Amino acid sequence: MDLLKNADKSKSVYVLFGESFLVKMCEKKLLNMYAGQGGADIFREHTPVGEIIDCSDTVSFFSEQRVIVVRNSGLFSSGKKEDSKIIEDYIKSSVCKNILIFSEKEADKRLSVSKTAAKYANFLEFSAPKESELISWIKSVLKKEKIDIGSAEAAIIVRYSGGNMEKIYTETEKLASYCSKRVTAADIDAVCVKAVEAKIFALTAAIGNRSIKNAFDEFYSLIFARESAIMILGMIARQFRMILICSSLERSGAQFAEIVSRTGLKEFIVRECIRQSANFSEQELISAINDCLETDAAIKTGKLKDILAVELLIVKYGKNSF
Repeated sequence: MDLLKNADKSKSVYVLFGESFLVKMCEKKLLNMYAGQGGADIFREHTPVGEIIDCSDTVSFFSEQRVIVVRNSGLFSSGKKEDSKIIEDYIKSSVCKNILIFSEKEADKRLSVSKTAAKYANFLEFSAPKESELISWIKSVLKKEKIDIGSAEAAIIVRYSGGNMEKIYTETEKLASYCSKRVTAADIDAVCVKAVEAKIFALTAAIGNRSIKNAFDEFYSLIFARESAIMILGMIARQFRMILICSSLERSGAQFAEIVSRTGLKEFIVRECIRQSANFSEQELISAINDCLETDAAIKTGKLKDILAVELLIVKYGKNSF
């Protein structure tokens, strides 16, 4: 991934925002490019804006340019109007001779400070990659270690990691240490840790397939990992809602890309929801969602213990007929 392909090196201010892993990787790349052995001045949220500007205006005695990194300043989101205006004027003045990098969780492109940054600075947004891009990235990471992996196996890593790039990278590094030449599905199952979302997918799939044993295996693995039963219940309800929404859109004639766009869900999640919808009728999904809400109320009012309540729900929807 060429993280700086849209950057203008004549501009000394960078505003990075979007997918957190890509923001971190781009910041790291900029530090390697500009800071070298000289290091950088690091500021975090709540640092006074005047202190940031004073540091940015200070000449470096150890290198050609000083590098200043400001993390999660919030200056490009609403809530810091006066400070945002100060930074906006500073960026517009083009007086910054050092390298000033803002690494942000988000940036509101409607704000004046963001519009100014888009014109006078490198205003770089990193969108979450598509599933196909994640698969290609996994392949490239492992290729550097001289290890092969197929697209189907790489897709399993994406699902196991819930599409989270940081988790994907961690699991890929583990596989690089574990495997010698090629990654198999068995290797992934042996080495990689399923994200909570992936376990919930497996749990609802087991319920839909009327496999109570597999459903309980997934449920108890979550409990063993110290996930709360009431959180698991909420995730099951969310999963049933996603299946219902995706299946309803598909029945109405929406194409796959349109479903992804309208729901805002990752591609592999939509694909899995549509696949699992074959196990449930629309009324069954509605009933399951309502039962999840009633179970939640029973737990919170003390009528049922949390683990027992979820166990009863799994038994009810995992048996051969509803």
